[in-house]
Amino acid sequence: TPMKYVGNSSGGNYQASLTLPAGNYTYKYTVNGEERLDPGDDSTLVPNGFGSFNHSLTVAIPGKPCVPLRALNVGDGESKSFVVLDSLPKDQVVLAFWNTYALPASAIERQDDGRIWVYLPDDSDWASRNHLHLYSHNGSQISNDVVIPFTEEHLLQNTTQLNRSDWEAATLYFMMVDRFANGDSSNDAPLNRPDVLPLADYMGGDVAGVTQAVEAGYFEDFGFNTVWLSPIGRNPQGAYGLWNKGGVMTRFSGYHGYWPTSAKKLDRRMAIPEQLHALLEVAHGHDLNVLLDYVANHVHLDHPVYKQHRDWATSLYLPDSSLNTERWDDHRLTTWFDTHLPTLDLRRPEVVEPMTDSALVWMTEFGIDGFRHDATKHVDLLYWRTLTKKLKKSRSAGQRLYQIGETYGSPDLIASYLGNGLLDAQFDFNVYDAAVQFCADLGTDAERMASVLQNSLNVYGYHHLMGNISGNQDKPRFISLADRSVSPDEDSKLAGYTRNIQATDTVGYQRLALLHALNHAIPGIPVVYYGDEYGMAGGNDPDNRRFMKWANYSPAEDALRRRTQEIVQARRNSMALCYGYTEMSNPSPDVLIVHRQYLYEHVWAIFNRGSSPYVHPLTQDVTRLAGEANIGRRQATVAPYSFVYLQP
Repeated sequence: TPMKYVGNSSGGNYQASLTLPAGNYTYKYTVNGEERLDPGDDSTLVPNGFGSFNHSLTVAIPGKPCVPLRALNVGDGESKSFVVLDSLPKDQVVLAFWNTYALPASAIERQDDGRIWVYLPDDSDWASRNHLHLYSHNGSQISNDVVIPFTEEHLLQNTTQLNRSDWEAATLYFMMVDRFANGDSSNDAPLNRPDVLPLADYMGGDVAGVTQAVEAGYFEDFGFNTVWLSPIGRNPQGAYGLWNKGGVMTRFSGYHGYWPTSAKKLDRRMAIPEQLHALLEVAHGHDLNVLLDYVANHVHLDHPVYKQHRDWATSLYLPDSSLNTERWDDHRLTTWFDTHLPTLDLRRPEVVEPMTDSALVWMTEFGIDGFRHDATKHVDLLYWRTLTKKLKKSRSAGQRLYQIGETYGSPDLIASYLGNGLLDAQFDFNVYDAAVQFCADLGTDAERMASVLQNSLNVYGYHHLMGNISGNQDKPRFISLADRSVSPDEDSKLAGYTRNIQATDTVGYQRLALLHALNHAIPGIPVVYYGDEYGMAGGNDPDNRRFMKWANYSPAEDALRRRTQEIVQARRNSMALCYGYTEMSNPSPDVLIVHRQYLYEHVWAIFNRGSSPYVHPLTQDVTRLAGEANIGRRQATVAPYSFVYLQP
């Protein structure tokens, strides 16, 4: 929006008038073509999803806020069961949905004490898994939503009744397959070229190594019930791309899997079909889901699709003859990632149909449980609608697949790819950026952290399936930021090439435990990036993709492994942490409190990122689920750089 100068030669300012509907907005100023923040206004800064900040602006919704919607218990009437909701004002309306069907107004009954009973449908309408969705509004504003799961017979009261298709209770572990475990040395094939540094070459990890970890109980011991594999489709044989900076020069192999030369064939360096089938069989036998990282946006120059149908790709050059590479926002749907990676024009049905058929093979032939989709915002909605429709038609009866995307951008852009006919979730990079800065004490205080979390709930709902990550392939390792081995202001890629970055003190490990604990306490699916369970150090890509450490842990690493296990197990064993209503408070800049409630089960998660103890008042007896605190009769003291989950 252009701004007009108002004033005279002695002084003035630039102004602009906008008419905006109610909601949350972010903005920056553009001065002489350069984006700038207001140097005098730090109070409105929020993460922008790209590792930087925007200013935030809230246009208030008219009218009074709703009273929070809370489900208290489930009762049995003479003929029907019912859910009891806490008292609500008379002008606040409740809407109820059984799975995807609206319950009639007659099913919602206000009692004399103000509480509301929601009668459940007859047993004949119950499937093997059912969800009661509750919403409320007062004519001008809406409340939080409530979700209560049921089996085909009764209420789900504890997590032992859940299965791996209950994605609200999922705990996810992501590994870069080439860097995780080498289970079959016969397929090792590093390029061993002088122009490719070891960090950028194949290291030997494969699907067989993942299978061995499953068989050894590695994921079960921690409490993870879903593993996400980096792409394992066929990639090029040679080296591409170039880093030439700071005295370091290297090209890159396709060890990461994001340069596909086939949409449905395995890369032998990762697996042969029999090995992937074996992984799925073993994983499902251990009650684990397997998600596959899939690349739809682009192909490699050697891909047969590009060789046979060059017109299926977007143009490498823009009308002004400039290269259409890395134009992430102004040419979002057509930009190439690099000159060796043609972007497919997935706005065209004749391209979308065969490419979605190829993606479908990974489910129909191998039985994967869902996808992590690379570069989601660069792919047109036509592709996502077509793929999702085909997946739903092809899935087994009762199977609940899961698709999660990767989009850097505003919450509105991220949310535009979510819905019943689209993706189930995306990674919440805005929460991730704020959580990194809060837990590592890099600028975000508890008030801002709570604000970012609340905005996430407002946009995606209180029971969303967004991914809350501990690490990002495009950022330095968290522990190296937390212990100040890497500065957020430096070139962290160059740092990874030129320094041997190692964890320097125990505070970094404690802060990483804080991040894990926060991710497992909030709505969404917690995701642990491989190595973060013990504190793998590193700069940015490729240094954040070191080979997994399997033995000889330091005392600090071993302590973090045990703490991570405790956190994940607490999440898996708590209905409140999986399905509960959420509210946040921040009694001080260094202390964030997250309260989760599912019916009569409550959990308080207290995070103290400061250097002084925090004393939390207690009004009832509590037990510790995870973390540490000195618990007395009337107070619990949380040590510096620590957290605790408390339950009455």
